[in-house]
Amino acid sequence: HVDHGIGRLVAQVPENTIIVFTSDNGGDVSDNTPLRADKGSMYEGGIRVPLIVAGPGVQGGRRSTTPCQSIDLVPTLLDLCDVAVPTNLDGRSLADELRGGDAIDRTRLHWHFPAYIGRNTPSSVMREGHWKIIESLEDGSVELYDLASDPGETTDLAEREPARTRVMLTALKSWQRETNAPG
Repeated sequence: HVDHGIGRLVAQVPENTIIVFTSDNGGDVSDNTPLRADKGSMYEGGIRVPLIVAGPGVQGGRRSTTPCQSIDLVPTLLDLCDVAVPTNLDGRSLADELRGGDAIDRTRLHWHFPAYIGRNTPSSVMREGHWKIIESLEDGSVELYDLASDPGETTDLAEREPARTRVMLTALKSWQRETNAPG
């Protein structure tokens, strides 16, 4: 149904239209295998979503593994429309990669949900490369995952990787302070 509906929509819009297809906060309560959990969770099944961009200047048929967030959409769309991207935006433009160039070099991604969302408890998350740390804002507990070898987040490595856990938690806490993230 989605394919049919999108096809009908695309047939009705002018050629110079940029179309973005994405979702918010992960898949619903259906099976998100191999990802763990679902919508509202800070595990990959709750935050990893599709992003499809098509339109003028976008090279079709490419698949990217560049991690991005919805905050990247505004700078990307401005850039694709040849509008100056303000320097004070949190997101990064993905336009170069969409045009067929290199992917952005992004060190970290953050998520911060200090509220009860779905079945999730208040938590803060940082992804650095293929490593991901989740901090519970309720009890301060921490989980660490290597998404390259364990995309389903089945093995918490926080105790096995204490040095990495400390460094990543320090970086996450620093980001929380810099952005005045509510606790």
